[in-house]
Amino acid sequence: YDNDKDFLLRSLIRRRLARSTCPNSSQCLSKWGYCGTGSAYCGDGCQAGPCSGSGNTGGGLDCPNSNECRSRWGYCGTGSAYCGDGCQAGPCSGSGGTSSGGSTGSTFQGDATYYSVSVGYTACGTMHSDSEYIAALNAAQFDPYTPNGNPNRNSLCGKLVNVVGPLGTVTVKIVDKCPGCKYGDLDLSEAAFRVAIGDFGIGRARITWKWL
Repeated sequence: YDNDKDFLLRSLIRRRLARSTCPNSSQCLSKWGYCGTGSAYCGDGCQAGPCSGSGNTGGGLDCPNSNECRSRWGYCGTGSAYCGDGCQAGPCSGSGGTSSGGSTGSTFQGDATYYSVSVGYTACGTMHSDSEYIAALNAAQFDPYTPNGNPNRNSLCGKLVNVVGPLGTVTVKIVDKCPGCKYGDLDLSEAAFRVAIGDFGIGRARITWKWL
């Protein structure tokens, strides 16, 4: 009987951890893992969406001691087992940690498309207009920097990228994720697409880009 209870509890925890965002961008993911609106969902402990309370979008990632790291498994401590690969918060040193970002110098190649940014909240938990120079990064390059499955805390959010297209060059800020884009691709705002690519009728064009 005790083993059955333990199994059910572990299954419930896994289901909650697997749910990191809500299907509706106007909803918040509460501390208990449920989606909705209002202070009960968007207030204290809110994990994703348009959070308003203390600790919003954090999901309790920070450790009690500032010198400790939260490991990929969710435990706090020091050393490579905690601060190395997969580290989620604290003074991370490995790949995929929140302290790592897009490294400058490397040049990437891919396709540029465009989308309407103003339809709702981005993966980074922000709202923007189509006239801003912003972009969504492909999931393959975005997701490794998402701690605990919460894109709002992705360390690449807000970083600048220099994009070179067939028409011109534009600097954009990463504020979103493009699930359908392949590695190297960027989904640009309408304003950024016009500068680097041109008319919307083009739809898609090859680009090169690098982190600033």
